[in-house]
Amino acid sequence: EEKETLKWTDNGLIIWQDVLPEGETAAALEEYARDGGVVLFFPASEPGQIEIDGRKIGWGVVDNAPKDSEVGFEINKWEVQGGPLADTDQGLSLPLLQLETRRRQRIAGEGIALASFTDGEPFLVRRGVGEGQILFCATLPHEDWSNLTEGLVLLPMVQRLLAVGAVRYGKAQLLTSGDDTLADTETRWVSVGSTDTRTFATEAGVFRKPDGRMVAVNRPSGESDARRLDFEKL
Repeated sequence: EEKETLKWTDNGLIIWQDVLPEGETAAALEEYARDGGVVLFFPASEPGQIEIDGRKIGWGVVDNAPKDSEVGFEINKWEVQGGPLADTDQGLSLPLLQLETRRRQRIAGEGIALASFTDGEPFLVRRGVGEGQILFCATLPHEDWSNLTEGLVLLPMVQRLLAVGAVRYGKAQLLTSGDDTLADTETRWVSVGSTDTRTFATEAGVFRKPDGRMVAVNRPSGESDARRLDFEKL
């Protein structure tokens, strides 16, 4: 299917491994990110840049690690407190120190480096775009490029980015009952797995839209607040 005809909003995450988009495709991709979507770019081996919010970002030259290097380009710094490379809930780090990068494409342009190689070149760069974000990863999950193919870094990274994009886009969404922004859309959603009549905007449950998208509506966290009020406040 041609990229120009893709319906971006069917996906919480778009992974792009091709020559950087231009024209209407680039504009559509930027608008998708601006509305809350996540775009992850992988090298296409060709240099090039796209303009986002009037600032360019893209690909520079391709570097090959020295042939006598056993591990290639090594990563020694990354963001552990949050983002796609953060430590797990159990406090364990992703095995970025064991990542072997034999080939990389330099990331050129403005953005926040979430991880960097020992020579200071970024491994993963993020730029916020409206309510969403775009990211550039300097190497490919291909045996000629790196051992990202093993999935120990790639899988959690992609899962986390998908979870971010799915908040706004994708087949599944998580919302909170009582949100004023839900009032105008409740008639388009049907309760799933319940014979009781449920109101999308104000009741918790799982609902389905006619196009197949699903949403989990949860109770507001404040309803679980166990603090007691004194008589005067009551």
